[in-house]
Amino acid sequence: MANAKKAASNGAAKAKETVNKVINQAKESLKVLEALEKETLAKAKVLVNVKLPNREETKKLTNAVIIENLKKLGVATQSEVETLKSKISALEEQIAQISSSKSKSTSSQANV
Repeated sequence: MANAKKAASNGAAKAKETVNKVINQAKESLKVLEALEKETLAKAKVLVNVKLPNREETKKLTNAVIIENLKKLGVATQSEVETLKSKISALEEQIAQISSSKSKSTSSQANV
């Protein structure tokens, strides 16, 4: 009987030791999971603070890239063409003024 009690006591001690090992492993696993959770939350906070471009900003960025590539190809934008047209008109006016002033001076010299 004493041997049976001793064997039962040893079995209970081994069972208790095994349970303690399992509990310690579970605690370690929880610590790892908590660390991962904190790290994930920190990364999520960073991502939440990152401002994603809205539709209008995306359109502007795309247009800027397109315009840049067109300039590399030597294609003028509409605003550049309009600027050139206004410069040409101004030059034409200046030429007309110079021409009219020359013709007036030539005709006045002919009358003298």
